[in-house]
Amino acid sequence: MCPDGLVVPRRDIWSLGVPLRDAPYEFAHEELRKAGEAPWQWAFVARTAGVILEGLQNTEQARNPQYAAAVRQIREADEVTTASIHAHIEMADQLLAQIREGRCVAYGYKRPRGVNDCRIKIPADLFERKYVDWNNSAINGPDLKFMSVLVFESGLAAEIDAELARERPTNKNHRKRGPEPNSFLEKVVHSLIDDESLRKYRLQKEQFALVRKHAIELYPEQFPNGFGLSNESIRKVLVKLIPRARN
Repeated sequence: MCPDGLVVPRRDIWSLGVPLRDAPYEFAHEELRKAGEAPWQWAFVARTAGVILEGLQNTEQARNPQYAAAVRQIREADEVTTASIHAHIEMADQLLAQIREGRCVAYGYKRPRGVNDCRIKIPADLFERKYVDWNNSAINGPDLKFMSVLVFESGLAAEIDAELARERPTNKNHRKRGPEPNSFLEKVVHSLIDDESLRKYRLQKEQFALVRKHAIELYPEQFPNGFGLSNESIRKVLVKLIPRARN
């Protein structure tokens, strides 16, 4: 509370996020930023030089110092522009690497989005060039798609997860309207049975780890931070769907 007795308002954690389209620049080093900004200055130089060249078309170009200077300016502008393009590519690649390595985290709405949906943490392995729609701050993975993606420093992850826990509906009536967590686990196990992935793991603990990994990847909103994926919960589903798991 404040000294005068007023309640301190909880900060809007989402306002601290950076839209995915802007994140490469925001999380880049200062030198890389400067390299990326250069073309905006050099575009004017190139246009001015182009005007000069047009005006010199009917003169003895080889002898005209203005012509030589204009050609030099265009060449320099082209070099700086090329360097800037490379800088933007580097900024994007660095951001994706930071997310995959856990130095940054990203949250977004799963598509298609429902009216009552909350943002969820996006699996880091989706941050590959082929899945990123920079202009729309979206991720279009093979199985999962996200919109309105925000990027944060990893140090904010705990606070964000706490905010998500507050936003996520927890009343009993709401839970009864949707499938029980076990139904999602059963879907995961069925998919692993169908593609014979479980057969590759003989030890029960290895099967638990495989089921848990795929459950979080396929239904992150149903199993936040691995909640509901204890060994016992997974074992019950395996026993139900694979009778031999009783032994």
